Amino acid sequence: WGKYLPEVESIVIGNDVTSKYSRRSEEEFYTIARYIDEIVKKRNGNYMVFCPSYAFLQTVFEIYTEQFAGENKECIIQQVSCLYIHSVNT
Repeated sequence: WGKYLPEVESIVIGNDVTSKYSRRSEEEFYTIARYIDEIVKKRNGNYMVFCPSYAFLQTVFEIYTEQFAGENKECIIQQVSCLYIHSVNT
């Protein structure tokens, strides 16, 4: 899977999306999944996505895998609020 390099670590925040319960919608989840895809497409590597709840993570995971993940992306969901993506762009 590779070696962890702290110098390539980054935290990305989308200021037009929120995890606020009253704003949760298919559109909001889709936008979050699309942002994840835009980040993953830019560089090969491993990514971790953290969400405020397992239900939130599950919804983002389902949209991401249905709409954006392909043969070159392995998506693993754990029983905690974390999504791990291994991307190999061709």
